[in-house]
Order: sequence, then C-alpha cells, then structure tokens
Amino acid sequence: MGLIYFVFLTFVRAGDPADLDYRDLILENAGPNINKLIEKYFDRAIQAENRENKKSCEGSKGWNGILRKLSYILDTNFPDVVEDLIDQNAPMQYVSPKESSYQGFVSPNYNGCCMPTLRIGKSLTGLDKVDHFLSHGYFYYENFLKFKDENGVLKLGQKQEEGGWGLSGTGVKSYGDLAANYSGFLFWKEILDGPNPFLICTSGHWSRSPRSFKIEDYADDSWDEGINCSSVNSKKNSDLFAANVQAKKETLCPVDLKKCEALSRKLPEHVQATLLSPRCRNQIRGSPLVEEPKLMSAEEMHPFFAGAGWRIIYQGWLQLFPEAHFSKQQIKKEDGKK
Repeated sequence: MGLIYFVFLTFVRAGDPADLDYRDLILENAGPNINKLIEKYFDRAIQAENRENKKSCEGSKGWNGILRKLSYILDTNFPDVVEDLIDQNAPMQYVSPKESSYQGFVSPNYNGCCMPTLRIGKSLTGLDKVDHFLSHGYFYYENFLKFKDENGVLKLGQKQEEGGWGLSGTGVKSYGDLAANYSGFLFWKEILDGPNPFLICTSGHWSRSPRSFKIEDYADDSWDEGINCSSVNSKKNSDLFAANVQAKKETLCPVDLKKCEALSRKLPEHVQATLLSPRCRNQIRGSPLVEEPKLMSAEEMHPFFAGAGWRIIYQGWLQLFPEAHFSKQQIKKEDGKK
C-alpha cells in the first residue's frame, strides 16, 4: 500500500494545466471534438449492455448494468480520451514545464505540469479538467446514490484537494478541479435520470434520447485556473509562482475580475464556498493564497484505489514525454497572434 501511495503522489499533479500562460493564443473550440467522443462512448456502452443483457433494461439490474458500462468507458479510460482527441487533431496548446508559471515549484510530491490547455466554448481550461469531469464526476455521483447528500459529496471533494490529491500531496489546491468535478456530477445525474436524460430504456433496450451531449453546457470559467485561482501550501511556493508570472509580464490570478463576478451570479450559493476560490469570490487579484494541508483516508482517495491510478501514471508519462503526443497537435492561430 505504501508503494502504491508513493506512485500516486508522484504523478497525481502531472495533469496541472498552465492556464496563466499564453492566454492570448487563439485556440478554436475543442468542444465539438469532445462531444463527438462522448456520444461515441454512449453508443459503445449501449451496444455492450444490450448485447450482454438481452432480456430487459428495466429495473435496478438494467440501470446498474448500463452504469457499469458507462463508468468503465467514461471513468477509467482517460488515455483513450487523450488518444482519440489527438487523432481528431483537437486544438490544444502544450506548455513546457520550463515555460510554465509552476517552474521551480517546491513540494516533495510535485512532479510538475503541464497538461495541454484547450478552449471549451468561450472558456480556457486544461485537458485534465475533462478527466475530472468524467472520473471524479462519477465518484461524486456514486456517493450521491449511496448517501443522497450533495453537501457531503462537495465536502468529500474538498477533502481530496486539501489532502493527497492537492495540498498535502502536491502543494496545490485546484478550485478548477473542484468545479469540473461538480460539473461532472451534474452530468452523471442527467445521463439516465431527470426530465431529459441522454440514454433511455425503450422496448427492453437502451438507446440514445434525442438530446445531444454538449460539454459547453457544463464547462465554464470556473474550470479555468487563470480565473478560478488555485491555492498553495506555503508562502514560498506562493511567492515563487507570483514571481514567475510577473517575470513573464503576465497578469496574476484572477486575470479577469468581471468573469469572477459573473461566476458569483451563476453558481448556486450552496456550492460557491467550495468551488469558487477566495480570490475569485472576493475579486481580489494577487499571488496564490496559502491554505493548510490536511490528511485524508484511503476511502477519500477512492478514484485511485478504484482503478484510476494507472490513468494518473499515464498523465505523468504524458508530462515526461510530451513530444510523443502533443507535437502532433495542429494549433490554429490568427495572423498577428502568438
């Protein structure tokens, strides 16, 4: 168990995006690429479940069967998502760790960054947020099905970011991660349930409803770590990050105070304290705030122990050898822009 925990902590923050870097680069919307993939994964889960369970999709057996297929395809297959997006030439910008604002970051378990930056709708975010949306969103949904307590789910995610997934493991608490987690939770709630689900049970078989998936309906500026600022575990790291940003003549977080104001109007009050960073809530620009790391239990680290750990290692591999993947990206720029 100790070795597993070490590997987990070594690679968990390899997915940090560089949302304060190269924000003036014009990226096309990657949303259509992601939407196409998710709908393909819906079809894959439907075909697999209908083939395995030919009698009926009704009742708890049918519900649990399709959920298992969906969780396997959407939750634990982040490497497939990355590879499929690359095959589609989805517009993304990779930032070298040496060029990132995280350069020199000091933490015993920090392996660096960066996952590529992409645009979803009008918002910038990191590719890792798509993973949080799918994987941690499902973790939230699983716990909600058990305990019917949304506030408890939010607190569990907060413990993860204050513990081994964040401050106590890597030194960074990402409010953008928490926001993507919650958006994913709302997505999972709507796949099979509610007034307009994505999948429906008809004539004993699962099928797609007329509703199309659009990640633009879920992603917003709360996923953007340049708007929804991360906190760190020490003043030294806060000062280092701020110095890196200022040396590049870039703007400290939040880079757009008006977007923070818009988020405070958009997000429900009961989630703002958890999902929206203090800097964004208070609309005060500056160096990363320092928050106290906390311990967390193995149960609270569930996404790793449930089988997602190899995905984290894969993220670390992408960070260590980006040229094997992200050199393929066709980044489309406007004339006169970086």
